[in-house]
Amino acid sequence: MLFKMESRKATDKDFATVCRFPRSARELFYMDPQGDFPLTEEQLAAVSAQRSDPTVVLCDGKVAGYANFYDVAPGNYCAIGNAVVSPRLRGRGIGEYLIRTMERLAREKHGATEIRLSCFSTNTRGILLYTKMGYLPREVEQRTDRRGRRHALLKFAKALE
Repeated sequence: MLFKMESRKATDKDFATVCRFPRSARELFYMDPQGDFPLTEEQLAAVSAQRSDPTVVLCDGKVAGYANFYDVAPGNYCAIGNAVVSPRLRGRGIGEYLIRTMERLAREKHGATEIRLSCFSTNTRGILLYTKMGYLPREVEQRTDRRGRRHALLKFAKALE
């Protein structure tokens, strides 16, 4: 099935929809390791307020994906965070469209020459998407979840053209 995809700046009205994307505590951990499941509009608004360029992808006019930048070094790099796609639309190219949208925004708005993102080692779908898109691992960082369990956070980078 083909979709008409476009992107725009996220608004507070989008948060109710985005909050339904993580279907479990594990999925929320991948999106926002500090978040409490279930994700609420208040939580997402608070995180979004601390970050740059909250962005949604629309498929046929409906919110289907969300991401932002958690770190911006103008003229140098941007780091993508909180990336998530609607569960009913995963595996249909929306994640790739979302990441490409963020890459373009980093280059055009912030003059970035590099884009960075992180993915937990157990998020196989994310790792496969990012490596397919040319991201290379540059570092592994140990993280601990709320239960005290250790996780490997893979940090990726890609030069922007």
